[in-house]
Amino acid sequence: MKLGEGVKCPGQLYVFRGKASYSGEDLVEFHLPGGPGIVQMAMARLIAEGARTAEAGEFTLRAFLAGKMDLTQAEAVAAIIASESDAQLRAANSLAEGVLSRAVEKTQRMLAELIGNVEANIDFVDQDIDFVETKQAQATIAQIQTELDGILADAIRQRELDAQSTVVLAGASNVGKSTLLNVLTGLNRAIVSGVAGTTRDVLIGPMKGQKNVLLADAAGLCESSLDDIGQAARETAIEAVKRADLVLYVLDGTARINEGHWETLEMLDVDCSLIVVNKIDLLSKEKLTGLLEDIQQQREEKVVGVSAQTGQGLDELRQQITAQLSNVETPMGQGRVVLTSRAEEGIEQAKTALQRASGLLAESDSDKIENPELLAVELYEANAELGAVTGQLSSEDVLADIFSRFCVGK
Repeated sequence: MKLGEGVKCPGQLYVFRGKASYSGEDLVEFHLPGGPGIVQMAMARLIAEGARTAEAGEFTLRAFLAGKMDLTQAEAVAAIIASESDAQLRAANSLAEGVLSRAVEKTQRMLAELIGNVEANIDFVDQDIDFVETKQAQATIAQIQTELDGILADAIRQRELDAQSTVVLAGASNVGKSTLLNVLTGLNRAIVSGVAGTTRDVLIGPMKGQKNVLLADAAGLCESSLDDIGQAARETAIEAVKRADLVLYVLDGTARINEGHWETLEMLDVDCSLIVVNKIDLLSKEKLTGLLEDIQQQREEKVVGVSAQTGQGLDELRQQITAQLSNVETPMGQGRVVLTSRAEEGIEQAKTALQRASGLLAESDSDKIENPELLAVELYEANAELGAVTGQLSSEDVLADIFSRFCVGK
């Protein structure tokens, strides 16, 4: 490929025809050697020849319009790109695989059959033929409502998956929790002092390199005699520990570790914790090995030795934090439906329309449906709301809002 005057670049060109492509249209992909400079030169050459850069989400929009995916799957593409955690990625994949779409389409098929029968009642009103009677219609609506209630009850909301994981540094005073917080966040958030009890409030900062993980430094937990402020700080620390997704129980490797430390850890009664032995730079290799082995024999929790001062062991600590958080039970399970705010609102609106339809049927004591035209209006409304969830019926405003969230041409 000729990129400019006297500049050539080896590359490969792949052609995807029609339905075989991502967008459902004829598509050409350029595969070039690595390097942003080469890519920029190639882009400049293509634009000079009449091409243009894609709008945000344009390829996925074209795929949606071509029927290659429904609206929930299109949203999943943006969610996959933006995912920052394992749970978020699995949720986005669930959307992409059509778990929500299949659940909604099941109710739509039931609703479509009911609408067809109600319409037939209207069309054949002069012939006194009832394709569906009042009790049958009520039973079908009740079944559809049960299905929708089941989706809402079992689903995990996207906003829950977007929540950050909280990791709390706990332990006695002066074990190095504040220094660890500063090192792991890359911020001078906590005041570091040799004076015990410097930390009173819970200090929070995002873990460097992992925005979805919040680190919190709490006051010391092992002190027995405290003033009123110290006692309040201790209680605040305990509350922070109880709400944490992971607790790093920090010990001073140079101090005597006794039964009191384990009593404090037992008192915290946390499901997920990691023991961190700090200040290992002040220990000989033999003493460190013996200390870690001794602690591991006493405790079931994983033990990691670190030095907040020299950085020794911090990479392993970061890896263990990630591993421990991935083991924490999350609301995202196999096959569970993930609901975006838009989908949840659509299902709720459909339920409201079905409630109005059910109310119309409840007003009649006859087997024959009275005012089938009004009933059909409410059923069509419910169907339209469900259709908007999957994109079968979507206004231009809804489409514009969804695809504007893409940060890239994809």
